[in-house]
Amino acid sequence: LFERMMTITLHIAWSLMVLAAVVYDRKALLALAVLWHAAVDAAAVFLAQTQGILVTEAVIFIFAIAGLAYIFAQWRQMGERSTS
Repeated sequence: LFERMMTITLHIAWSLMVLAAVVYDRKALLALAVLWHAAVDAAAVFLAQTQGILVTEAVIFIFAIAGLAYIFAQWRQMGERSTS
């Protein structure tokens, strides 16, 4: 369950990046979303094979915290844009 919550958070963050890339015509955000997703996948596979599941989940948790921070930052920005 906890792993699902982390991955859903990350997928929402990546989806917001893609949305912002399209709406604000910022192609760099699209590239960042793809690279970030690839980095999480690569880290998960590598760490699961070399360090075990606990280390893997801890690293994914750190990525998820970063994703949550991005979600809240975008939420704040969208609120400011709507009141402008």
